[in-house]
Amino acid sequence: EGTAQLVLEIADLDDPVEIGKETGYKVLVKNDGSKSAQNVSVSCELPPGVELITATGPTQHIAENGVVVFKSLGDLAPGDSVQYQVIVRGTVEGNQRFRARLASDSIRDPLLFEELTRFYKD
Repeated sequence: EGTAQLVLEIADLDDPVEIGKETGYKVLVKNDGSKSAQNVSVSCELPPGVELITATGPTQHIAENGVVVFKSLGDLAPGDSVQYQVIVRGTVEGNQRFRARLASDSIRDPLLFEELTRFYKD
């Protein structure tokens, strides 16, 4: 019958980043399985000291209290991938952890991933 096998990758666009400059994160979701993944959804959590500028992806999003929630994608066919992008600005010096969460009816527990970015003062 086959199974869905979801993979999530995060990449920061710049690192390190000067405080006050825009930067961003690319979040890639792939289905490496042999069956469609159902109700695929992605959310991203911004650390304190990082503010959202904009977010784009294959579905609309809601942003509230440092969390960006993208509307569920529906099905992701075998071999297909989708990309999300979150553009931010750092306001505090130091290492900040950007978190992405991937959920689907096809996996039991959500997958959580982090990307560390260093923000510095010039």
